[in-house]
Amino acid sequence: MEYAPSAKELSHFPFLKKAQDHVKKTFPPLGQLLSGEKGELLTGLAVRRINQALSSKKTIVAHFQHRDDEEIAAYVLSRII
Repeated sequence: MEYAPSAKELSHFPFLKKAQDHVKKTFPPLGQLLSGEKGELLTGLAVRRINQALSSKKTIVAHFQHRDDEEIAAYVLSRII
């Protein structure tokens, strides 16, 4: 029996292959996603994630403010940006 982590678990480890597979199943292709209603939200989350990574002041956020699926997708989008 293969272990299937929840979206909440995957949101803490968005770099895992299982998280990437989850994004592929949950969201439409990138072009559709960015032009859709969630595109602006996910782009903002991705840019915020990049700014936090580049900031000299590191803060660890234990609880995400958005849905777990959105946090995973924002990680993927930040890697693309």
